Amino acid sequence: MDTKIIGHKIYHFPSIDSTNKYLKKIAINNSEGVVVIADEQTSGRGRLQRNWYSPADGGLWFSILLQPTIAPQYTPLLTATASLALFDLLKSKNIPVEIKWPNDIMVMGKKLAGILAESKMQANEFAYVVLGIGLNIKQTVFPPEIENIAISLEQLNNENCEREYLLAEFLNFFEKYYFLLNGGEYTKLVKLWKNRLDLIGQEVKIIEAGKNINGIVENISQLGEIVIRTTDGKVQIFRAGDVSLRNIY
Repeated sequence: MDTKIIGHKIYHFPSIDSTNKYLKKIAINNSEGVVVIADEQTSGRGRLQRNWYSPADGGLWFSILLQPTIAPQYTPLLTATASLALFDLLKSKNIPVEIKWPNDIMVMGKKLAGILAESKMQANEFAYVVLGIGLNIKQTVFPPEIENIAISLEQLNNENCEREYLLAEFLNFFEKYYFLLNGGEYTKLVKLWKNRLDLIGQEVKIIEAGKNINGIVENISQLGEIVIRTTDGKVQIFRAGDVSLRNIY
């Protein structure tokens, strides 16, 4: 690992309810870059309060403590930095990976990894951000409710599955993008992210508060929002925390 701040201190647990939850508890007394990793999470979570299946030794379950200096409206770009790092990591292993907006890492239409950012604000500044990552590695079977939508590196017959090396490589990639973000390089970061999303011009369905909105993706905004031209010709902008997205094939 060759980082300046990310991963300077790592807490490891054989089992924990949630790495995000634990790191939020100790955030105030720790410095930026601390990582919490667990062999197993008993109450792992993803976006929109969904459970994240985190069996013992099944994957890479960890969280990073950040103290970004960006304005709050750029919060969605924190998960963009993590998705870019995961994309680069997996591409380096010859995995045919794709990023599904905003933060799911997909292979052949199935989820290989996910990202969850949780933050605390003080006087319109970040007290901290906890960035949680889940990467499926060793699973050969998944629970029935997700077996058709989840995949692991083991199932892809990938031999580069050592968790310690994957973590170190991810942190190297992540710090590079995080420094871009903290340095105000929003345009550059969003361009890199948009190029990897392969979403512009795609027909999609947005699910917001139980309602379906169909349209064509026209752009990704500087704030990481998705810009849709709906079937009735209106342009609408959606934030990642408020909606789910489905491609229409």
